[in-house]
Amino acid sequence: MGKMVGMPLSRSAGVAALVLVLSISGCTQDQRTTPVASNAPIPTFDNAQLSMRFAACTDLNGFVNAKWAEDATIPADKSSYGSFDMLADESRKVQREIVEGAVSGLGTADHESVNYQVGLLYRAATDDAKLDAAGYDPIRPTLAAIDQIASPEELAAFLAADSATGQHLVFDFTAGADYANATEQIGYARADALGMPAKDYYTDPKYASVFDAYRTYIASTFGLIGADQVAAKARAEQVAALESALAAATLSPVQQRDPANQYKLVTVAQANAVTPHFEWGAYLKAHGAPEARAFSLAETEFFTTFDRLLSTTDLDTWKSYLTFHAVHRSADALSKAFRDNAFKYKSALTGTTAQKQRWEQGLEEVN
Repeated sequence: MGKMVGMPLSRSAGVAALVLVLSISGCTQDQRTTPVASNAPIPTFDNAQLSMRFAACTDLNGFVNAKWAEDATIPADKSSYGSFDMLADESRKVQREIVEGAVSGLGTADHESVNYQVGLLYRAATDDAKLDAAGYDPIRPTLAAIDQIASPEELAAFLAADSATGQHLVFDFTAGADYANATEQIGYARADALGMPAKDYYTDPKYASVFDAYRTYIASTFGLIGADQVAAKARAEQVAALESALAAATLSPVQQRDPANQYKLVTVAQANAVTPHFEWGAYLKAHGAPEARAFSLAETEFFTTFDRLLSTTDLDTWKSYLTFHAVHRSADALSKAFRDNAFKYKSALTGTTAQKQRWEQGLEEVN
């Protein structure tokens, strides 16, 4: 790489700088250098990228990053930009050539080949005309299943069946190495109930405008699936209230980084004691996992709260919450009206001013 880029630019505060170890040597005394042979390759490190306005020993960040930060521009579809984003952009260009090559070869490719499957998926994900004509038809069966829920037990069964499709609502359930025995793969149940980045967004006054934008987004989502203005607003308030209760029991980003909050191996019986209204054996069975298999359930407060809300919150509120999040998670794969609606909220949240190009969104679906 000819450009030296360390600290990413961000549309919001709190970005960490990258420290270049190479510059530390300039802070020591009496360092000798070895002459570079005349036939040595041209180095990719460019001294011209360093800002001599700053002393490396007192302001390494300015010394290394100031010139790039002054000249760089954050792309309109991104909220921050740095060296890893640049590498990702270059990687996506290569990936785009691969998937578009797969599309161009669909006529002759073996229908059982990976290339054929990749080409079909990418073509479908980037066909705006078909996406717009379909509206939200692809998720109507999910919304119908939510609408038919008639008891907390049926709600729990829906969450299990939905999760078994590779998606999730309320919490995620994924496989990973057992923290206590890396030779074993176990399940990890982790809270993932919020439509805003962290629990503080639901209570801290400095995020009030974001919460307002989120409520508006929820209401307009219900409008897109047929609710009138009054009903859409009422359902949005239901979602906001339930989500706020779930947020109160969700770990903060700092708490999530604590290893003690990431792993707690439990049996099904122990998990059921945490959530007496949610049966984990049936949940594991829906995933095709042994019903007696131990898994990690570390976020006890969240799951205790989830269980309480499962039995005390009216089904209409739960159905509003599940309906909204079923649409929200699929918005990028639905018609333009849904994509634009989701982007309006994303723009309020991140400051981005343009959506990703359609080929990038299609590539994400493939990946």
